[in-house]
Amino acid sequence: MTADDAYRTQVRIDAEPGDVFPYLTDPDLLRRWMGEWTDLEPRPGGRFEAHITGVPVRGEYLVVEPPHRIVFTWGLRAATWCRPARRPSR
Repeated sequence: MTADDAYRTQVRIDAEPGDVFPYLTDPDLLRRWMGEWTDLEPRPGGRFEAHITGVPVRGEYLVVEPPHRIVFTWGLRAATWCRPARRPSR
């Protein structure tokens, strides 16, 4: 992926930063909000791993500045249940 391929977004939530920030750093709160499983290490370079509605999401925390700023990558882990396409029989 190049910088031209990157997708960036921002989310604004009508709440105080101190109320929202823990939901992006506390594994139990993130799981209650939108996931089934989480493994978080909320520090720059730390892992962001979650299963959200059955989809394995993986990333890395880049910036963690409580309670006002958090930046992390977010990507989909390759599905282990998918098989390569087979060539049709001749």
